[in-house]
Amino acid sequence: MYPQQIPRLGVDGPYGSAADDVFNYDGVILVGAGIGVTPYAAILKHIRSSQSNDVRLRRVYFYWICNTTSCYEWFAEMLQQIERDFRDRPNFLTYHIYLTKWSMREARAVIQNNSDQRDIWTGLESKTSYGRPNFAVDFQAIINEDWQMTEKRDIGVFVCGPKPLVKELQCLCIKINDHRSPNTVQFYLNKESF
Repeated sequence: MYPQQIPRLGVDGPYGSAADDVFNYDGVILVGAGIGVTPYAAILKHIRSSQSNDVRLRRVYFYWICNTTSCYEWFAEMLQQIERDFRDRPNFLTYHIYLTKWSMREARAVIQNNSDQRDIWTGLESKTSYGRPNFAVDFQAIINEDWQMTEKRDIGVFVCGPKPLVKELQCLCIKINDHRSPNTVQFYLNKESF
């Protein structure tokens, strides 16, 4: 009997997740669309459990863009816990939740409950916004914030979502970086595939 020939295989990788670099920035913008929020849920859980002050990360801006309120069901409880855990660090975590489609029933519910202190979909203090984020305005606000730092700020922009969203954020990072001094704020795009 002859020994069997074993095929030779080449493996490209392994590659880590783009999210592995989250703690290498002064601030991060986490943008998840639909189930693209999954990698950022893990990051937020890690931040919540560690709450270490010795890491470089000073600010987290979390965006979740959904087209249906049913998306919120599995993640809202964790966001509520994170909201409670970070009350003593009010500038550390900012979150923005966007609903891009809604029914007339949902619109009526929002109108009827708009004066409530908590959001009717997520139970969070921060209310759900309707439509899509205006990242150009939000990035400018981040640039203008007082971080009480004199050195350059590196902001990691992490996105997991459809190609048009990734392209929008990529173009915005390039545009802002081209028009700013490299000694102030730089945005670095990190695309996550899910």
